[in-house]
Amino acid sequence: MNRRNVIKSFFLYGLAAAAMGSVFELLYLNQSIDKGYVRSKKALITALAELIIPATDTPGATDANVADYIIHAVMEQLSTKDANNFVAGLHEVEEVAQKKMNKDFLQCSVKEQTEVLLIVRKNHAFFRRPLIKKIDRKLRGTSFFESLKELTVVGFCSSEVGATAALRYDFIPTEYKPCIPLEKNQPGWATK
Repeated sequence: MNRRNVIKSFFLYGLAAAAMGSVFELLYLNQSIDKGYVRSKKALITALAELIIPATDTPGATDANVADYIIHAVMEQLSTKDANNFVAGLHEVEEVAQKKMNKDFLQCSVKEQTEVLLIVRKNHAFFRRPLIKKIDRKLRGTSFFESLKELTVVGFCSSEVGATAALRYDFIPTEYKPCIPLEKNQPGWATK
């Protein structure tokens, strides 16, 4: 056999394999999500949100009931790609906890849970360049960790507990002041 033909065939087979993997991933990302599965993982979502905004001297994500907001957002507001990435991320968190810690994620200590979440985050940090990251987000949607962070922060800051206890909330501002300096140890404003 001719060496050029062998090289061409290897190249074509490799290209075909890569294309098939991409096609299957795009088909998976565009299927509808299992809403029952998302609802059944409320305890897992609560634990993940609490890792992002833990309760300290201010209330945490659990106190603000952020898990209900995240579940609603995943089922009703996120795009199909983003929702499927979120569900796949929940599966991945459970798998990594089983492989690395030999127990369920919810049975792990906070330190072990943080370690698992950092491993999952690292698994999805492929692209460092902004342009390639933007193209990847357009094709495959937002990653699990980015969605989890964003939904947790938005859910917390828009909750009553987050807006009143963790942030400074002025229900009826009396006058418009475009730039207000923060006082020492003052939390950020809850209103824009």
